[in-house]
Amino acid sequence: LHMETTDQELSSLSKQLKLILNDEKYSDLKIKCGNSSSTDKQEETLYTYRGILVARSKFFKSMLSNGMKESALDEIFFSDIKASTMKIILEYLYMGVVDEACFSSEVIVPLYINANYFLLNGLEDIIVKFVLKSLKDIEIYKVAGMLSEITKISNSSENKLEKILIEKLSTIQLSAIPFEAFNMEGLLSFLSQSLNQENFITCEYSVLQYVILWNDKNSSIIKYNFFDSRLPSWTDLVKNGAKKYEIKADDAISADRIKKTFSTFIPFINLKLIDPSILAYIIHPLRIIPAEILLETYQYYHKGQQQQLLTYREFGNRKGELSWDPDFSASLTLFTDNKIVRALAILQSSVRAKNLISQPGYYQWMFIIEKSCGYAWVGICTDEDTIDMDQWLGQTPYGWFLGSSGEKAHKNVRKEYADSFDTGAIITIHLDMFKRSIKFLINRKEFGDAYDNLPE
Repeated sequence: LHMETTDQELSSLSKQLKLILNDEKYSDLKIKCGNSSSTDKQEETLYTYRGILVARSKFFKSMLSNGMKESALDEIFFSDIKASTMKIILEYLYMGVVDEACFSSEVIVPLYINANYFLLNGLEDIIVKFVLKSLKDIEIYKVAGMLSEITKISNSSENKLEKILIEKLSTIQLSAIPFEAFNMEGLLSFLSQSLNQENFITCEYSVLQYVILWNDKNSSIIKYNFFDSRLPSWTDLVKNGAKKYEIKADDAISADRIKKTFSTFIPFINLKLIDPSILAYIIHPLRIIPAEILLETYQYYHKGQQQQLLTYREFGNRKGELSWDPDFSASLTLFTDNKIVRALAILQSSVRAKNLISQPGYYQWMFIIEKSCGYAWVGICTDEDTIDMDQWLGQTPYGWFLGSSGEKAHKNVRKEYADSFDTGAIITIHLDMFKRSIKFLINRKEFGDAYDNLPE
């Protein structure tokens, strides 16, 4: 006899099981948890049914049916788990689903940690999907705090939530994250796992500056202004040069107190992405980085191993290469590790690169028109998730483009600007984020600034 169970019947069964959840009358096992109130350390008791736990969880099956001491008890203790967290776990074990209304930034991490502890991969996936959907609405300091807490899971290779949080933080200027949002483990996790992170938008000097200030703030509030007043912003350094902010050797005495904790972070800061003049005039005098490490960096540049100074992890990791984003490619087809884009039909479609730019600086990249398909546009656009890639972006307020006719376009306004281009043309885009201007070169021929009022 074969009977099929419908979704409606499963839903009805889940509702019926929820009725007996935490009901003492239908319980043969008590679970005692630490109280969710930090001021009240009394245990809270939850009522459950042993058979459901054994059937639904490998962890509880091992605990309650394999001769462990708990298998002979009518109550078990989890003093480090809050009852509010355990209730959600029991709801998942009973019903196979969880009401997302109970999720919050405060609940997500302890719930994920304990889902991992109880080997509930399905619950982990539910949490990850919820975070992916709602991350944009979570305040950034809470994201950093969540990362600091999630590092309690020792196996980072299986920590999906940690990876999502790191990807999110990589797209935020590090200076925008309050120092108190990170604990030491959280900041170390972020820096170590973002060394090869794409779309990491903080330049490496600013990473170094943040880590120094974080260590200073955590070592002594009183001395915090010492480093804050001596480490200029990246924008000021680019405008004025490092020599203007040269630090005196005597200041090394005041820097001694952070040496020990700061040394833990050194392996996760890529000094080869920081201009040697900054290291010589500002960092070296502080004596917080061993001389042999700085010498290795100086030799790296002296030997010409870095012809062009790459100040960002993103470009340092990818050697400045662009790649197209398959999530923003409309009906176009991508080839060769998303380096080549091709239109298979004459349709109005757009594609956007993965690379994000937000720091002050000079940026330049090149495109080759391997084969013309009638009409083409190249340019830049702002980072808008709602961009319709099936439209011509030159008509939008968030696109600045050069067309193969030689016209430039923004907000649907076309103006003559350059020569026309066709098959074989090399188009260079030069972006100056200090002046907020953009100019295009065709086969290395310049035509001046196309626009000088770009958004910050």
